[in-house]
Amino acid sequence: MIRNNLADWLTEGPDDLKVSVVESTAPPTKALSEKEIIRRAREEIRLAIPTFGQLIQGVWTLSQPQNVIIPPNQIPESGALATQATSFSHVNLTKSEAMVITIDPADAAYWSLVTHNLFQTTVNPRDQTESLNMAQIVPNENGTTTMVLSSVDPGVHNWLKLQDEGQGEIVTRFQGLPVATEDTGVGINIWSQVVLLEQLDKYLPEGTKRVTKAERALQLKERQRGWDRIRKF
Repeated sequence: MIRNNLADWLTEGPDDLKVSVVESTAPPTKALSEKEIIRRAREEIRLAIPTFGQLIQGVWTLSQPQNVIIPPNQIPESGALATQATSFSHVNLTKSEAMVITIDPADAAYWSLVTHNLFQTTVNPRDQTESLNMAQIVPNENGTTTMVLSSVDPGVHNWLKLQDEGQGEIVTRFQGLPVATEDTGVGINIWSQVVLLEQLDKYLPEGTKRVTKAERALQLKERQRGWDRIRKF
């Protein structure tokens, strides 16, 4: 699997890869029939259920405390990228609630937070701020980043859009980290708190970037331009 994580959607692009077979003693393969493709797909799904259904969705996500962002961990023993730290959380907020999330990304070269539905898929990441990364946010004066997770627009730039029903999952991803040890740990800190939207200002740091409806529209327009650009690759 090759994964390209792009921070600035308006300037960055995926890796340009070229694969050449330099030597092969295997006989040429025949094109697979539609029946064989379906058979293999079913087998892959069956084999993936323990990992994605029981482990990631069950143990790592839905069995964890609700409405708390779980601290990220490096888990290279699972086959994940050794220099990446991730966490999986699940939330259930009413329309009158919001979660204030503050992140200290330490030395991560790339990081992002992504909201999913309960099937671990995004719904409309082009037209909504269902994900935010290091290039899309406005940081705090001390280098941390505070986001607001809610289904209703809180009027702040760093709005992480939750689906209207208020339920969802949050995946954090931090990359470019040194490999953690028992002595050093991951070094990333995340604080989260559920508050009432009407009291949100009490919990936001001084200097938080607010946006008007017109400014939100411009933010989303830029996001759409970036999305359309990277989808061309």
